[in-house]
Amino acid sequence: MLTIIVPNYFDYDRVNFVIEEYNTINFHLVHLIVVDAGNESESCGKIKTLCNDKIQVFYGLSSGVYDAFNFGIAQVKTKYYMVLGV
Repeated sequence: MLTIIVPNYFDYDRVNFVIEEYNTINFHLVHLIVVDAGNESESCGKIKTLCNDKIQVFYGLSSGVYDAFNFGIAQVKTKYYMVLGV
């Protein structure tokens, strides 16, 4: 299995595009983690999860994109992971 980590810093159009494309593939072997490095009150309604239990979204890491990257890696439960910069 593979986990794709998407750290995000206020680029909601691109991260929503990634989520929409992810939902079009056969994703039973791939998990998606979106870590938003922006302000939770501003970003919570802007990221679309599309009701999928294979997508995890973490909000409110307002300490920057690199901390979001490291936080995402800490959440990985699969043997392999990939970071997708958007």
